[in-house]
Amino acid sequence: MTSPDFAIEVRGVSDDAGLKAFLDVPFIIYSDDPNWVPQLDMERREHLSAKHNPYFEHAEAQLFVAYKNGQPVGRISAQVDQLRLERYGDAGGQFGFLEGIEDPDVFAKLLEAAEGWLTARGMKLAKGPFSFSINEETGLLVDGFERPPSIMMGHAKPYYGAQLEALGYAKAMDVIAYDYDALIPLPRSMRSMVDKALKSGDMTIRTISKKNLAHDLDIIIDIFNDAWSDNWEFVPMTRAEVAALGKNLKFLVSEGYIAIADW
Repeated sequence: MTSPDFAIEVRGVSDDAGLKAFLDVPFIIYSDDPNWVPQLDMERREHLSAKHNPYFEHAEAQLFVAYKNGQPVGRISAQVDQLRLERYGDAGGQFGFLEGIEDPDVFAKLLEAAEGWLTARGMKLAKGPFSFSINEETGLLVDGFERPPSIMMGHAKPYYGAQLEALGYAKAMDVIAYDYDALIPLPRSMRSMVDKALKSGDMTIRTISKKNLAHDLDIIIDIFNDAWSDNWEFVPMTRAEVAALGKNLKFLVSEGYIAIADW
C-alpha cells in the first residue's frame, strides 16, 4: 500500500510535541494487534532523555517522526555510540525504535533521515534496530508475531522485514529468545552437579537483596560484561547504565527471581 495522495514528511524531534508524536506512533501501528504490550509512558520518556538515561554519557542520538497529512505514521532513531566505536572501529552507526504503517514511502523516508544523520557524523555503516543499544531492545521480529514480547524485547508487524530488505538491508545476525518452563525439573545429571557443588561448601547460592542492590549490581555487571564479551556487537554496560536498569527492574522483578552463585 502506497501513499500517492499525501507526501511523507520526516521531522527531527526537538520539542515536547515531537516527543509525544514519537511515543504515539506504536499506539497507531498496533491498535489492532492484541499481542502488542504498550510500555510505560514515564519509563519511555526517561529512556529517551539525555538527562535521565546514562547511555547518553557515551552516545548521541536523534529521534525522527514521519508524518502523512499531518498525522504521525512512523518513527526511527539514529545513534552513534562512542563505546561501540572504540571497540570495533568500523565507523558503524545504529538505528532503532523503528515503526511505520505499511507504506514503502514511510520506511524509505525514515531510513533516509537516519542514514543522513549518521553520514553527517562520519558513519559509513548503519545497523539496527537497536533501541538504543545491544544491551536493550535488539533486533527485528521476524517470527512469533502471534505472541506478546518478553521483557526488553520489541514487537513488529510482519511487513517490517520486507520493507527493510527492499531498501537494501540484509540480516546481520539471528537473535533468538527462548521460553523455558520453570516447572520442569532439572535433568538428573545437572541436578547431581548442583547438589554436589552445594554439599562441598565451595559454592553458595543466594538471591539478590533490594536492600543491598547497589552491591549486588556491581557483582552482576562484572559477571555480565565478562560472560558476554565475545558475543556479536557486544558493548560493555557501564555502572551507571546498570544502576538505571536496576532502578526500573526493582519494581517489576521479585528478589527471588535473580540469584547469584558465589564460588
